[in-house]
Order: sequence, then structure tokens, then C-alpha cells
Amino acid sequence: FHDAELISILAMHGVKIGEDCQFRPLPMDANANDHLRPFKILSFPWSSIGRKFSVNDNYENKKEPTINLVHALARCTLIRSVVELWGAGPTVDDCVQSIQDGNSSSRHQEGKHLTENDVKYEERSWKITVHTLGSTHTREEQHDMRSKFSFLSFPGRVQMKGPDDEYLFIREVELDAQGGAVYPRHSGINKKIIPENDARPPLACYFGRVLGNSSLGRNWRGSNRLEQYSLKKRKYLGPTSMDSELSLIMTNLAQIKKGSFAFDPFVGTGSILLTAALRGAYTIGSDIDLRVLRGRSQDENIASNFKQYGLPPPELVRSDNAIYHRHFRDHLPLFDAIVTDPPYGIRAGARKSGSRK
Repeated sequence: FHDAELISILAMHGVKIGEDCQFRPLPMDANANDHLRPFKILSFPWSSIGRKFSVNDNYENKKEPTINLVHALARCTLIRSVVELWGAGPTVDDCVQSIQDGNSSSRHQEGKHLTENDVKYEERSWKITVHTLGSTHTREEQHDMRSKFSFLSFPGRVQMKGPDDEYLFIREVELDAQGGAVYPRHSGINKKIIPENDARPPLACYFGRVLGNSSLGRNWRGSNRLEQYSLKKRKYLGPTSMDSELSLIMTNLAQIKKGSFAFDPFVGTGSILLTAALRGAYTIGSDIDLRVLRGRSQDENIASNFKQYGLPPPELVRSDNAIYHRHFRDHLPLFDAIVTDPPYGIRAGARKSGSRK
């Protein structure tokens, strides 16, 4: 779902891939074989920053409104962080050389992406975070990695908590389907370093400036934004209630936004409509099972889940979708999005409406 969600969100905000931006291959892409790579490089022309796009939380151009890429990409459930890439290469030294050959540092000093209310470059606090996928490195080893970028000579003070700018160095290795290292650096039993695995070069190295650092955070899950909508915390559930993460992805694929009319024809306990309401949609649902629509009690029903998150309750209709045309207008568009999880499988059971004759 990663690519599909990203493309859908970009399209929803008016960003055209191939015209406004381009996907770029990852370093060492030809040598990665079938290993999972959790990164995507999306290239925007620098001339469009400040004119058509902005990468600053506070950027506002009243004369010529811009598309805020930080806010747009923050909607993606499967994106962990967004980084303005300064350099990349198969090794740390190649990454450093890539930065020195480029002009990202000078552009940052120029401050084109900053507003009048932002702290100026000379006074911006900063820190460098080291992220090593699937392996653990000591503080001394991480310090050695950071020291490779000392040539950048940021003028502001180092601030480990809440800096104006956070820079991220990523050391990528081959990952398996579970997100663990294919060649782990340490043994699983005594945590000793495995020399042959430790000697393996990284798959790639990246360095850049984290975007959305001040208000959005680098980690969607780490800021507890996903966990608060967990099914475990809801008052009313059924055997087929849709997982919160998956339903958020579905609303992104459907490009549901504030003011959208979203319909779930197999609403069940309303888990999909709840995430649609979180996006600001007007929600409508139908189901053949009246008992599910009514809920277990006054405090355990679809409306109680919406009330739990301060959302307006959905409009609910008991209907049989086999005769949809009898219940709803079907000759003209009625909804902006139809998002549903059809009741297939044993857990969903079977329901029938009408007379037994």
C-alpha cells in the first residue's frame, strides 16, 4: 500500500508525478536484489519551493497560495518521516561527497524556505540523529558517524530536545519481511558482534534535514497519533471491525477530506466511517443487520464510538444492498467516496432481509 497511498495523497493535493516531481532510484538499487527497502526518493525542482510548494510548517504566501508538502505527506499513514535529502551514496564517505558536490547546504543558508517569523539560519539550534536500521551501534560509533558531517559547520547551538533543525543520518542495510536485518550485526544469544556481518558494507547511506519537526514530529506512530484510535480503546466492537491503521489507509486511497460525503454500505460497527469522520467527512452507513446498527446498549453502539472521539455521529440506514436501487438514487452521483469491507468469510456470517415466504 505504500506507493498507492503516497500517490493518492499527492494527487489529492494537486501534485502531479511526472510534471511537478519525479521518483528517483535509490542508491545501489540494482544491487538490492529482492530485499525490502523502506525508502522512496521524490525529487521536486528547487525553483518550485516558495512559488508552488512549501516545506515549512508556518509558510504562507497570501499572494500566491502554495501546496504545503509537509502537511500533505503527514496524512500518509505509512510514512514514518519526511526528510529533505542533502546527500546519498553507497557508503558514508560517498554520502559526504554527495553533500559537498551539491548545494543543499548553501540553499539552507539562503533561507528561501523560511518565513519572517522563523529563527534565522545563524541562530538556529540543531542536532544530528543517527538511525541504523536493524543494528545497534555504541555512542562512540554514532559519534564517529556524526563527525563525518562536521564540515557543515552549523553556526547555531546544539540542542538535543526540540531543536529548530534536526538532521538525520540513515545507514541502510538489507532487511527481511519482518523489518529485521538479513545479516544481523550481533548474535541473538550473547549479543556479540558477528565479524563477517559487521564487515559487510551498508546498502546505502542518507543525510538530510527532517521536515515537519516542530509540530508534526518525525515519527507518526511514536507521537501516539495512531495508538489513540486503536480498536482496543473503543467501546463498541464486532468480530469484523476494521483495524484503525488499515482504515486510515483506505480513507487516503479514497482521497476523503473535509466536507466529503463518505458511504459504507456494509457499515457494521462503523470503524471505517469513524476514520472517515476523522478526516472531516460527512458519514453515511447502511447494514442489513439491525442489531449491529442498534448496538448492545445505550453506551455501546456506533454513536458511542464517535462520541468517544468528539465526532458527529453518522447517518445510519438499515437496508439490503442487493436491492440498493430501491433505497438510494442510483442514476446520479451521490457520494464522494464509497469505502467498505464486504462481509466475506465465516466471522461475518450471513444475513437475510424480507419475508420467509
